[in-house]
Amino acid sequence: YLSIDRANRNALLSGERFILEWDNDEAKTDAELLLRYFSNFESFEGDVSRLQRDYFILMSWLYISPFVCDMRSVASLTHRDVIRYPLFAIVYGMSGCGKTTLVDTLTLSMFGRSLSIDKSNFTKRKLRGLQHGYKRLPVVFDDISRGAFTKYGVDLVKNEYHPGIAEYPGFVLSMNSNEPQSFPDEVTRRCLMIYTATGLPPYDEGLRQRLDDEINDIRDCLTGQFYRRYMSEVMDKLDDNPLPEDWLALSSETLEGILGEATSGKAPNWCKRVTWVDYAEARYDRVRTRLTNLLRESAFAKKEPVDANGWTVEGDKIIVREIRDAFGRSGFSWDDVPNTLKDHETSSPGRTVLHLEKVEDFIGMRLRPTPSRWKRPFGFSL
Repeated sequence: YLSIDRANRNALLSGERFILEWDNDEAKTDAELLLRYFSNFESFEGDVSRLQRDYFILMSWLYISPFVCDMRSVASLTHRDVIRYPLFAIVYGMSGCGKTTLVDTLTLSMFGRSLSIDKSNFTKRKLRGLQHGYKRLPVVFDDISRGAFTKYGVDLVKNEYHPGIAEYPGFVLSMNSNEPQSFPDEVTRRCLMIYTATGLPPYDEGLRQRLDDEINDIRDCLTGQFYRRYMSEVMDKLDDNPLPEDWLALSSETLEGILGEATSGKAPNWCKRVTWVDYAEARYDRVRTRLTNLLRESAFAKKEPVDANGWTVEGDKIIVREIRDAFGRSGFSWDDVPNTLKDHETSSPGRTVLHLEKVEDFIGMRLRPTPSRWKRPFGFSL
């Protein structure tokens, strides 16, 4: 467990004093090692810059997570929105994206140890016990299945009531999936969600081994001084403002400053200040792309399709028809599509009705057919 007495600047890590003072030279060495670690992602295939930026956002949350309980407590007492201070981070995507190693390396840079817990402890009763026993120490679960999360995790995520204790942890859950998983909108709004399909080429075993050796060298040299400096600076800022309007901006700009010193002000683009609005607007990028593809021109029908997949426009509504398989499943998952886009009263299995204007605003494209546009590409940017 981790317990912090912020008033007296004292901390205990599993019963032993956790020294909050830091050595500047060792903190700079740690910063250089973390920059080296993130530079290894340049060997991955896919949108590397997006991966680095998203993983930096996860780092910003993980580093400040021991103080999230304080922010949520203040928010509860002052009747503010606790959803803005997420207690859960979910990082998911295909195998080989570096999720497990990233979280292990970051927790090692914080506390000198891996914090991953055996996933057999991911049950309702044990999750509650961890929430009370770990105090501020992040709870890390690796390779949690979708079924286990749905069964035990969703209720904990949705519970916005104060747990009745002063110190309680943030939770990090990583999930592997070759297919993009969909999460209910109520979960997406309450968690820090990081998805990636950028990873190591599976056919290059030599590259994998070289990166593994490099990462192990980095991990062996981390001292924890970087994080102690980060904690000291963040506590100073939280003393001045116990409930920051934007915790992500506060955390990321603190990291940017310390990492920038290690590079003489020439830090790479991925470690720049990022705001909660920046993150919140980007977290729907994947579902926005999927929905745009579903509503592509080639699937449009002048009349509502009956025995085929497709979509049409009737008045101020979009009607999407999907043929379901023998188990009642459709090819498109609607779980993570924002609820405000759907007309729940008129939708039914295999027939989803959407609000036209809201969908157009969401995907940034006009979908209304006019006679002059039947033979032209259907959508255009707003």
